[in-house]
Amino acid sequence: MRTGFRKALTAGFICVEIVLFTIPAMAASKKDVIIVSQSDSAMSAQAAQEVRRYVYLRTGELLAIEPKVTESAGLIVLADKGQTEFLKPFLSEAGLIGQIVALGKEQYRLKTVDQGGRKIVLIVGGDDLGLLYGAYQFAEQLGVRFYMHGDVVPDERMKLELPIVDLTGKPLFIHRGIQPFHDFPEGPDWW
Repeated sequence: MRTGFRKALTAGFICVEIVLFTIPAMAASKKDVIIVSQSDSAMSAQAAQEVRRYVYLRTGELLAIEPKVTESAGLIVLADKGQTEFLKPFLSEAGLIGQIVALGKEQYRLKTVDQGGRKIVLIVGGDDLGLLYGAYQFAEQLGVRFYMHGDVVPDERMKLELPIVDLTGKPLFIHRGIQPFHDFPEGPDWW
């Protein structure tokens, strides 16, 4: 009698473990991911890391960074304009290809496209630096703000949902920066 009870109890625990651990794993198998092209550039890797960082800070979700397309719920794809072969599967709109090819140095294009119900955010730079600027613009779409004394991330967490974006950005002028000996908000250059 005791052996039967132990077997039933053990079987019950096994069933509960299966339910608790496999169902969430199955649900988590279709997560949003970041796809970054296999570029030699350290800046494209940094852009992917920054997108991952700010998505995590805003949502609490740590996205995987993959070198190629996976079967996922949603994608954030990062590449520069020279990687058109890598971008082709995501460029369903005819005019989008021309817009990407026309990007100049330090320019970027952010565009959300829909592929069969799957939301894909494209972050494309005219060069590596443009891609990094595009990554920071994407972070701003999540509510992050950048100031001279540091970045500001809102305290409240948001639900992980890829934003609908359609932006093209470029620098307002070529040389930008702060004088290195007055790099604080109350410096004499700001009077």
